[in-house]
Amino acid sequence: MENTINTTGRWSFTGEGIQELSGNYFSVALPPGEYKIQMEADAGNMLLTGIGIRGTEADEFSLGRSGVINTQGYDYYYLMVFNPRYDDNVNDCQYESYAINVQPTVGSPAALLRTWDATQFQPLVQN
Repeated sequence: MENTINTTGRWSFTGEGIQELSGNYFSVALPPGEYKIQMEADAGNMLLTGIGIRGTEADEFSLGRSGVINTQGYDYYYLMVFNPRYDDNVNDCQYESYAINVQPTVGSPAALLRTWDATQFQPLVQN
Protein backbone atom coordinates (compact mmCIF):
# COMPACT_ATOMS: atom_id res chain seq x y z
CA MET A 1 0.00 0.00 0.00
CA GLU A 2 1.37 3.36 -1.04
CA ASN A 3 -0.51 5.65 1.36
CA THR A 4 -3.82 6.40 3.12
CA ILE A 5 -5.93 9.17 1.58
CA ASN A 6 -7.40 10.86 4.64
CA THR A 7 -8.03 14.32 3.22
CA THR A 8 -9.02 15.70 -0.15
CA GLY A 9 -6.41 17.24 -2.44
CA ARG A 10 -3.45 16.03 -4.43
CA TRP A 11 -1.76 12.73 -3.60
CA SER A 12 1.35 11.21 -5.11
CA PHE A 13 3.73 8.29 -4.73
CA THR A 14 6.82 7.82 -2.59
CA GLY A 15 10.01 6.53 -4.16
CA GLU A 16 10.52 6.55 -7.91
CA GLY A 17 6.96 6.03 -9.20
CA ILE A 18 5.39 3.01 -10.89
CA GLN A 19 7.21 0.71 -13.29
CA GLU A 20 5.65 -0.76 -16.43
CA LEU A 21 2.75 -3.18 -15.78
CA SER A 22 2.76 -2.31 -12.10
CA GLY A 23 0.47 -0.53 -9.66
CA ASN A 24 0.20 1.34 -6.39
CA TYR A 25 -2.66 1.03 -3.89
CA PHE A 26 -4.08 3.83 -1.77
CA SER A 27 -6.46 3.23 1.12
CA VAL A 28 -9.34 5.75 1.14
CA ALA A 29 -10.12 6.81 4.70
CA LEU A 30 -12.38 9.79 3.97
CA PRO A 31 -15.86 10.37 5.38
CA PRO A 32 -18.43 8.24 3.50
CA GLY A 33 -19.57 10.00 0.34
CA GLU A 34 -18.83 10.78 -3.29
CA TYR A 35 -15.41 11.91 -4.52
CA LYS A 36 -14.05 12.77 -7.94
CA ILE A 37 -10.72 11.05 -8.58
CA GLN A 38 -8.51 12.31 -11.41
CA MET A 39 -5.05 11.36 -12.72
CA GLU A 40 -2.57 14.22 -13.03
CA ALA A 41 1.12 14.79 -13.75
CA ASP A 42 1.65 11.53 -15.60
CA ALA A 43 2.42 10.69 -19.23
CA GLY A 44 -1.28 10.23 -19.92
CA ASN A 45 -1.53 6.47 -19.67
CA MET A 46 -2.08 5.68 -15.97
CA LEU A 47 -5.44 4.11 -15.09
CA LEU A 48 -7.51 4.14 -11.90
CA THR A 49 -9.57 1.34 -10.36
CA GLY A 50 -11.79 1.68 -7.30
CA ILE A 51 -12.19 -1.33 -4.98
CA GLY A 52 -14.83 -1.36 -2.26
CA ILE A 53 -14.82 -4.13 0.36
CA ARG A 54 -18.10 -4.93 2.13
CA GLY A 55 -18.20 -8.08 4.22
CA THR A 56 -17.15 -10.99 2.02
CA GLU A 57 -17.48 -9.14 -1.30
CA ALA A 58 -15.15 -6.83 -3.21
CA ASP A 59 -16.69 -4.48 -5.78
CA GLU A 60 -14.49 -3.32 -8.66
CA PHE A 61 -15.04 0.00 -10.46
CA SER A 62 -13.10 1.01 -13.57
CA LEU A 63 -12.44 4.77 -13.39
CA GLY A 64 -10.15 5.17 -16.38
CA ARG A 65 -8.25 8.44 -15.93
CA SER A 66 -11.04 10.15 -14.00
CA GLY A 67 -14.23 9.12 -12.27
CA VAL A 68 -16.50 9.40 -9.26
CA ILE A 69 -16.37 6.91 -6.40
CA ASN A 70 -18.92 6.43 -3.63
CA THR A 71 -17.40 5.08 -0.40
CA GLN A 72 -20.77 4.87 1.41
CA GLY A 73 -21.50 1.41 2.82
CA TYR A 74 -18.01 -0.07 2.41
CA ASP A 75 -15.87 -1.41 5.24
CA TYR A 76 -12.72 -0.55 3.24
CA TYR A 77 -12.14 1.36 0.02
CA TYR A 78 -8.99 1.36 -2.11
CA LEU A 79 -7.75 3.07 -5.25
CA MET A 80 -5.32 1.29 -7.53
CA VAL A 81 -3.13 3.34 -9.88
CA PHE A 82 -2.02 1.06 -12.72
CA ASN A 83 0.70 1.67 -15.31
CA PRO A 84 -0.31 -0.34 -18.42
CA ARG A 85 2.76 0.76 -20.40
CA TYR A 86 4.82 -2.09 -21.77
CA ASP A 87 7.66 -2.56 -24.20
CA ASP A 88 9.65 -5.62 -25.23
CA ASN A 89 12.73 -4.75 -23.18
CA VAL A 90 11.84 -6.57 -19.96
CA ASN A 91 15.28 -5.84 -18.50
CA ASP A 92 14.77 -2.08 -18.64
CA CYS A 93 11.47 -1.21 -16.94
CA GLN A 94 11.03 2.54 -16.67
CA TYR A 95 9.49 4.34 -13.71
CA GLU A 96 6.72 6.85 -14.35
CA SER A 97 5.52 9.55 -12.00
CA TYR A 98 1.93 10.58 -11.33
CA ALA A 99 -0.41 12.36 -8.97
CA ILE A 100 -4.09 11.84 -8.22
CA ASN A 101 -6.48 14.60 -7.26
CA VAL A 102 -9.31 13.74 -4.85
CA GLN A 103 -12.20 16.19 -4.45
CA PRO A 104 -15.68 15.94 -2.90
CA THR A 105 -18.42 15.96 -5.54
CA VAL A 106 -21.98 15.09 -6.33
CA GLY A 107 -22.35 13.04 -9.46
CA SER A 108 -22.83 9.67 -11.03
CA PRO A 109 -20.41 7.14 -9.51
CA ALA A 110 -18.59 4.77 -11.83
CA ALA A 111 -20.60 1.69 -12.77
CA LEU A 112 -19.88 -1.57 -11.00
CA LEU A 113 -17.56 -3.62 -13.21
CA ARG A 114 -17.67 -6.87 -11.24
CA THR A 115 -17.94 -8.31 -7.73
CA TRP A 116 -15.23 -10.62 -6.40
CA ASP A 117 -15.24 -13.13 -3.55
CA ALA A 118 -13.44 -11.45 -0.65
CA THR A 119 -13.77 -14.16 2.00
CA GLN A 120 -9.94 -14.26 2.27
CA PHE A 121 -9.53 -10.44 2.27
CA GLN A 122 -6.93 -8.96 4.60
CA PRO A 123 -6.71 -5.15 4.93
CA LEU A 124 -3.64 -3.69 3.23
CA VAL A 125 -0.92 -2.24 5.43
CA GLN A 126 1.58 0.43 4.50
CA ASN A 127 5.20 -0.68 4.22
